[in-house]
Amino acid sequence: MKDIIIFDYDGVIADSLDFVIDIYNDLAPKYSLGKIKDKKEFTEFFNGNFFQGLKDNGIKPEISEKFLKDMTDQLAEHTEKTPFFDGIKETLEELAENYKLMIITSNLSRVVKKNLDKKDITSIGEVVGADKEKSKVKKIEKVTKENPERAIYYVGDTVGDIYEGRKAGVTTIGVTWGFHDKEKMESAEPDHLVDSLKELEILFE
Repeated sequence: MKDIIIFDYDGVIADSLDFVIDIYNDLAPKYSLGKIKDKKEFTEFFNGNFFQGLKDNGIKPEISEKFLKDMTDQLAEHTEKTPFFDGIKETLEELAENYKLMIITSNLSRVVKKNLDKKDITSIGEVVGADKEKSKVKKIEKVTKENPERAIYYVGDTVGDIYEGRKAGVTTIGVTWGFHDKEKMESAEPDHLVDSLKELEILFE
């Protein structure tokens, strides 16, 4: 019986930061929101749960729901513009030989699945997006309850990912090529921190 590796999507698999910021700024005037000036400002949304980050920055829940729907619709429509990190397909295929792989994300399931199909990635067994449940903690906890006999790992690229994985009671693995840099990821004290896909593969050997 294979243990389970859960991946975040944006910033771990998809190199989507620039594209997401562009979409955010295109939609911001429609919702009377200020435009993002730089990457650091935008990644502050991910110090915790993304949806809580929006709320903390003054975006009312009823607005954030519509705003996020617009964002994800744009992501889905232009999914081919979202590149994946070099080598991620091969790494996922390597890990899938000995582990069950899945994605838990704040993105929408259909957006992620569409891009996985576009990139011909078949090693991910399940995608659980924000359309099914916004809280990553609850989504990870559901996996642990359904698989009590398996070791479960969560791979994320933000401080918020690490906090949520830890709260859900799984082993956390931080990566340094995503939304938050190495220094910030170190501050979250994940169980493991890797700087490359090769290091990630070695960790699971």
